[in-house]
Amino acid sequence: MKIIRTLAVLSALAIFASCIPEGGDEKSADALIISEIDPFGDCIELYNSGTTAISLEGVKLRRMRVKDALDDEQTIWKGAPSLKLGAGEYLVLTYEEGKEDELVYPRNLRKPISSKKNIYIWLQDSKEKVLCTFQRGEKGRGWGEVRMVSPKDENDNEYSFSLLEDGSWALANPTPGAANGAKVADIDQSMLTVAINEIILSESRVELHNYGSKDINISGFQLRWGRIKNGYPDNQTIWTATSGTIIPAGGYMMATSSLALTGYNVSNIHIKLRDPNTFDTLNNAMAWDDFKRGKKGSGWTTATLNATTQPYIRIPDGTGLWYLGASTPLSTNGKNPGTQLVPDVDQD
Repeated sequence: MKIIRTLAVLSALAIFASCIPEGGDEKSADALIISEIDPFGDCIELYNSGTTAISLEGVKLRRMRVKDALDDEQTIWKGAPSLKLGAGEYLVLTYEEGKEDELVYPRNLRKPISSKKNIYIWLQDSKEKVLCTFQRGEKGRGWGEVRMVSPKDENDNEYSFSLLEDGSWALANPTPGAANGAKVADIDQSMLTVAINEIILSESRVELHNYGSKDINISGFQLRWGRIKNGYPDNQTIWTATSGTIIPAGGYMMATSSLALTGYNVSNIHIKLRDPNTFDTLNNAMAWDDFKRGKKGSGWTTATLNATTQPYIRIPDGTGLWYLGASTPLSTNGKNPGTQLVPDVDQD
């Protein structure tokens, strides 16, 4: 099978999944499984674990997300009538913008995969029998609403969600179309409902928002700034929450940067919210949220981007996309007609 040759039992908050077939007629789709999900490469790998070719006609990949505050189930791929998968073979389905039409591009996903949100994906046959499921995080307020830790380390090594022999999942190096590599770490299930919500570079201020239903203590949390100075990477802490800092449910707070942020409207920017006292599965300080404008390359400030002077605001608060708009300190961000997305921003 296309699985990691390592047995692992994940923690109580681990992914709940069922992807190892238990017998059944191999001429049906019962032996078909999801074997790898790469959120950075925007691809999902299917594997035929049986000994007979399987017709993929009518087989579907479905995804749960939230849209307009309501649960929204979507089909993100459907098998074409002529598509078959031989015994022991893989099928790598990839999202590519502009190629979402399943009738023309039968091997393309119709939607991208986020690395920073809860994910619930399931595979079903033509009669809607569920063959395999993948769940990252908990449903809570909705699969597409809660941000999570991206599956990569501080050196920007990007990992995929890969299937283990016992039917659970782990982080591993992406290997689409080939045998899974060795396990790197368990998949982190931690979530935090505090996010960067507004950035006012001209005033060197960053607003945080707790969009959850519980008060959150962020004592010791930091805002980190990544840039290039004199040709070298310069990552520094620009703000630290004092002991006893609590953001109430639905509340806001404004952090003033110790570094003057004025003059960076045409530069690459990386601002990260992290907890230096909590560590992820790769033993790095836990980064809960971040804002990226431009590409990292040799540093966040080496490229000149489109000039922007307006504040960067998130709509809806805490979970949405980044727009150019008017500052609304310590209150809900408002979207005016004609408001535009912040240019050159990673909107994942």
